[in-house]
Amino acid sequence: MTRYLRLIKRGAELICAALFAIMFIAFLIQVFSRYVLNDPVAWSMEVALLTYLWIIFIAGATIVSIDEHISFDTIYEAAKPKGKRVLALITSAAILLAFLAAFPANVDFITFMAIDSTSILEIRFDIVFFCFLIFMVAVILRTIYKIKRLLGTKWHEEV
Repeated sequence: MTRYLRLIKRGAELICAALFAIMFIAFLIQVFSRYVLNDPVAWSMEVALLTYLWIIFIAGATIVSIDEHISFDTIYEAAKPKGKRVLALITSAAILLAFLAAFPANVDFITFMAIDSTSILEIRFDIVFFCFLIFMVAVILRTIYKIKRLLGTKWHEEV
């Protein structure tokens, strides 16, 4: 399974790198058209915004590990290993329940957004926000995996 996860992570890195290149080129086009030609193009701002949105959610879902996300862990770090395990189980269960509870409404809303599109490139909003569903599924799967490891015999590796 770790080989499969590494392939997913590598694919996400390549996708994010390509999206970042597109975002940067759009930014350069905007700067050139605005300050050199004195005739700004509207589409480059939308491209930069949409690529940034996808980079954030794809990277947050697949590239950035749970430990690398920003967290307030003062109490967690002060606890002994068994206390860390309990705290990790509680927070993981809370995250899992919140994401599972919110998932159907998010799917409903994002599919509903197919009725509207972006103002310049006319990309449907369900396509624009699909990256959030990818993010939610990845968080749910990663949290289930973390809980499974915390309940297993090698729980020390998770705390």
